[in-house]
Amino acid sequence: PLQALTLLNDASFFEFASALQKRIEAEGVEKAFRFCTGRQPVEQELAVLRELDSLDAARVLLNLDETITRE
Repeated sequence: PLQALTLLNDASFFEFASALQKRIEAEGVEKAFRFCTGRQPVEQELAVLRELDSLDAARVLLNLDETITRE
């Protein structure tokens, strides 16, 4: 729980989300997903992200387990 609060509220993570928001607006959410996770998104993931505004989509992408801990 503490990690989740940090990822949502820390000023530096908000700056990261703002920078990713600009990439989403310029290059699209699919490319941002690949940038964060290193894989192609499935259609269901894209559908969810496309329903969000670009800043919320950026925050979601940065909080994915795949983005935080790469295997």
